[in-house]
Parts: sequence; structure tokens; C-alpha cells
Amino acid sequence: MTAVPIKASRPDADMSPVEWAARVDLAAFYRLGAHYGWDDLVYNHISARVPDAPDQFLVNSFGLMFEEICASNLLKAHLSGEVISGPHGSPGYNIAVPCLHASILKARPDIGCVAHVHTPEGMAVAAMDCGLLPISQTAINLLHDVAYHDYGKPGSSGEEERLVADLGDKNILILRHHGLMAMGSTIPEAFLNLWNLIYACKAQVAAVASGARLTTPAQDILDAPPSIAWANRKGGPRDPEGCIEWQAALRMLDRRDASYRK
Repeated sequence: MTAVPIKASRPDADMSPVEWAARVDLAAFYRLGAHYGWDDLVYNHISARVPDAPDQFLVNSFGLMFEEICASNLLKAHLSGEVISGPHGSPGYNIAVPCLHASILKARPDIGCVAHVHTPEGMAVAAMDCGLLPISQTAINLLHDVAYHDYGKPGSSGEEERLVADLGDKNILILRHHGLMAMGSTIPEAFLNLWNLIYACKAQVAAVASGARLTTPAQDILDAPPSIAWANRKGGPRDPEGCIEWQAALRMLDRRDASYRK
């Protein structure tokens, strides 16, 4: 996998406080991914829209592991793909970023953060004809927000358009024979969507491996319209005053290593 190089690199002396806050949160997402084992060497990527410049986004520099990401070494790029700024010597971003991130951020102004990972259980479920099964409460709660995308190489003709069309208005995309994508209007929401998706995949792989006959809830439960109360609740991932799960995760990170904030 190659990288899209930086044409010019410069420090952002005029960076706004809201951009810096987004950088800190995005760097925290990367560090959490490393902590929980969601990383894949230097591959995979998590992006966040710049809050006060919605046509720009932040993403990792290709070649860094998740545990090395901090607020100051994130790249900033236009949704067109042009890199605006980044750390000295950076090779740029992973070549899959325009397809898996920029195309979604362009098509879905409601999305503020996009995460893509290759967890073993996620890849296993992505290869199952049944897809994500409603055999756990975690999976059931996600069911109405999951879409699927048949395998295609980022950068190939029509791949971006096909990806966006398959995603539709959902916030979770299972890439067949590839991995997982989770997104949200905020960084905490994308993190929690990914957390729940990974947990649901782990439960499914364990259940299938057991060889036991699997059961699902009654159809009326599965057909019930999705609730947005979880995301919109006080202390939820869309609460501008803070998400309790995200704050707990940040406290854990700060106890272990707060260097993501630098």
C-alpha cells in the first residue's frame, strides 16, 4: 500500500481552538484503537472533519502506528485530497483515504468522523454470507444502521461512487472480505459505533465457533423501528457538553499515557 505525498508542509500557527480540540479527540481515538488491539501495523485510518472548516479533514500520516499518533502529527487535507499541512518528513496519507474517508465526508455532511479497521473478528464477519447476525443485544441495537459493500479496491474506477451508494444513510459499513467502517456525527459517536460493532462481531465469531444452534429474537423485535434516544441522550455521544463513555475512555488514556495530547 502506497501513500499520497505531501506537496508542502507547514505548521498551522493560526490553528483555531476548535480544530485543536478535534485533533486531541482524534488522536485519543487512535490511541484507544491501539489499546484495544484494533490496529493493523501502520495500516487503517480514522478521519475527522475540521469543525470550523467542513471542507477539510484530519487523518493519520502513513507509516505511523496508532500508538504514535498525537494531536500535532495529524495531517490536514481538503476533501479534494490535497494535503494542507502535516509533520515534516511525512510521506502523506494512505492511498485508500480519498475513497474510504473523503468521499464519505463529501457525500454525508452529517458525518464528522470515519473509522476503518481490520480486526480479525470483523474480517471474519465480513466474509460470512449471513453478515452481522442479530444474536446479541449489541448486534440487535446496530441492525438498522448497518450496510454492506462488496469487495473493491480503493482507487479503482467507480469505487468511490459505489461505496457512497452502498453506505446510503447508514453509519456502519461492513466491507466484504476486507473489514469494518464506523462513523458518526461526532468523534465519540464514531468511537462507540465502532466499539459496539467490534463487540458484536466478537460475540458472533465465538457463537459460530461453538457449533451450537443459534437463535434470534422474535421478528417483531427485529422489525421495531430504530431508536435515536441512545445517541441523543444527556451525556450521549452527541451531547455538546460531553459524552460519559468518551470521558471515561479519556480518563483511562490519561492515567496510562497522555502524550496523545501534545
